[in-house]
Amino acid sequence: MSNNAEPLPRISTGMPSLDRVLGGGLVAASVVLLISHPSMGETSLMLQMLNGLHHRCLYVTGEETREQVCAAASRSGANSNRVYVLVERNLEKIFAYAQEMRVHTIVVDSIRTMLCDNVNGQAGSTTQFKECTARFIQYAKTTRTAIWLIGYVADNGVIPWPKTIEHDVDVVLELHQGPRFEGKERILHCPSKNRFGPANLVGHFDLTPIKGFVSVEALP
Repeated sequence: MSNNAEPLPRISTGMPSLDRVLGGGLVAASVVLLISHPSMGETSLMLQMLNGLHHRCLYVTGEETREQVCAAASRSGANSNRVYVLVERNLEKIFAYAQEMRVHTIVVDSIRTMLCDNVNGQAGSTTQFKECTARFIQYAKTTRTAIWLIGYVADNGVIPWPKTIEHDVDVVLELHQGPRFEGKERILHCPSKNRFGPANLVGHFDLTPIKGFVSVEALP
């Protein structure tokens, strides 16, 4: 095999800081785990990304109502007729809808609420976490769909999923609060895992009330 491999095709999200952290943009058939504490604005970030991709996308929510997701899209200027919202937890129904709508990118909010048929355990259990993640990965690779899985950190800082999940996905990103903009700074970090680019990249945003996430420069 040649060492001079062609660079992977990238799709810009329309958000320079997010593209940079991903290594130059989103890769088709990739599975990204976004780790966040609740209320960091992750819904707005994902909706803005989907809006910027300029292709058919699906936002799956097991946490909020459709009205709440649409309100978040309106607040961040991310309303789009290319982005569909589905309130669902069953993977088979999600996959069927995604195929019917011919979407190219899916956001799952959140992975802990998802359920696989014929798998023991409640949503959020270790068995469900592992099997749901495996099926999302399989779907991504067989259909060349990019999938984002949102994983929420507990209030006590505990990560409520098996660490093996972070090894199974292609990219692991973390979203947390920064010190600037009166606490509205959001920092997106790739701590160690990116199969398609360098790790340890950081993106900085100002979470504004009108435009949502706005890319900004890092502190000097």
